Amino acid sequence: MRLPTMASIKAFFMGVGADTLVTTRQLIKFGLRATVDTCTFKLVQDGAIVRVARGVFHLTGRESPPSIEEVAQIKAKSFGRNIMTDALRVAEDLELRTRDQSENCQHCFQIDGRSSSFKYGDITIKFKGTSKKNFALGDTPHGRVLRALQSLGKAFITEDLCERALRTVSAQQYYSVMESCSFVSAWLSDMIIHWLFSSAIQPNGSAIDSVLVIEGAPTNYRGTNVVSEPKPTHQEYYPFKRSEHRSHKSAEVTYFPSTFRSRAKNE
Repeated sequence: MRLPTMASIKAFFMGVGADTLVTTRQLIKFGLRATVDTCTFKLVQDGAIVRVARGVFHLTGRESPPSIEEVAQIKAKSFGRNIMTDALRVAEDLELRTRDQSENCQHCFQIDGRSSSFKYGDITIKFKGTSKKNFALGDTPHGRVLRALQSLGKAFITEDLCERALRTVSAQQYYSVMESCSFVSAWLSDMIIHWLFSSAIQPNGSAIDSVLVIEGAPTNYRGTNVVSEPKPTHQEYYPFKRSEHRSHKSAEVTYFPSTFRSRAKNE
């Protein structure tokens, strides 16, 4: 026998406890949307539950209010979306920019959907729509660095700033940085790859032997120092001598191995 909507909602809140946030979309299974909204409104009026934000509640008795990240996470999850820390906020955490350079990004998050915002008390939480390519970098240590550099823009980024950002990543993650360069703009990937292959050093200041020792790198990136390894000469690539013979009929070009004597072609 199915319980009334009000009884089902009360039982659901009691089951999850006061520390768990609940959204209206989780309660739709207990009745019509209008009925669910009426029940949650009455429960808030009676003090049984607390309304955190629009469509977000928790059972009365929670010791501390939910954090901004927790509210943003449950709000995005209710719409089937994922969020990550805003790139400009990451740049502030890495000390690549100061807060007075632009608007406050402490309450902003990047989302794999359209931009939107909602109120959490007196705070406005903003969701910034992000392309799939940028969202693929994620909140990993190397992904945060690449997203922060990308957000600052080509006009603001310098080689010193790029190096300072890459120093925050451990040497074992340099190969992950190189692999993720396919998700950033060409000007940024060129700058990063140039630094990694020319003056890649560990965060403690000591020079790494090569990128070959990086964890996760394929076998052809191990064993020799690709940074200082001399490039093959043109003769090693093409071990042939070029000999030209021009006749009164036409100009011909013939190639002879370097170990043999070049002989002109007589006709």
